[in-house]
Amino acid sequence: MKAGRVTEVKPENIKWGKGFTQVSCPLRLSIHAAEEGTLSVNTGNTRAVRDLIRNERVSRGPDLNLPLKKGETRVLFMEP
Repeated sequence: MKAGRVTEVKPENIKWGKGFTQVSCPLRLSIHAAEEGTLSVNTGNTRAVRDLIRNERVSRGPDLNLPLKKGETRVLFMEP
């Protein structure tokens, strides 16, 4: 991603990981930005998405736009 550039991620390219302790736990996605820019993620559904590091709701799917700084890591989970 270059500064100001939007990188798009489609639902078929996302691999949401299930938790290790419970089958019913929320789905998670880790993102690490190699460059500054906006990551556009289509989750494929309308569930709410929360940022675990910031402890805040990012948005409700399916479309998320995440502004990222170089080196920033975000851990997202899709609420049930």
